[in-house]
Amino acid sequence: MTHPQYTPQALSNYTLPRLKRIAAELGITPTGDKRAADTWVDAILAHQSAQAQKITDEQATAQTELDDYITTQAQAVALEQLRIVEISFDHDEYYAIHSQTLGLPSLCFGSAY
Repeated sequence: MTHPQYTPQALSNYTLPRLKRIAAELGITPTGDKRAADTWVDAILAHQSAQAQKITDEQATAQTELDDYITTQAQAVALEQLRIVEISFDHDEYYAIHSQTLGLPSLCFGSAY
């Protein structure tokens, strides 16, 4: 379930009962003096920060998995390891494939730009 993100300024304007309802919706209970609004504000902000960090970590993990998958797929479909053969003065990089791979005379394929 998605919850709204509260700013410290917004939370400081809420009454204690409203802060308690927000905390209950988030499933958190603060430690410390539960009669003080600051205790509830701090608990809500700490919870939001922890949730944001969790999402960031999950996104980083997913990006790493995607990068690894793309690398694996690229290696699987490549006929052989491509290598830079020449860097010309106009900054193009040319790649070559052994002629035996395709049964053709030596070829240069494409540029990096």
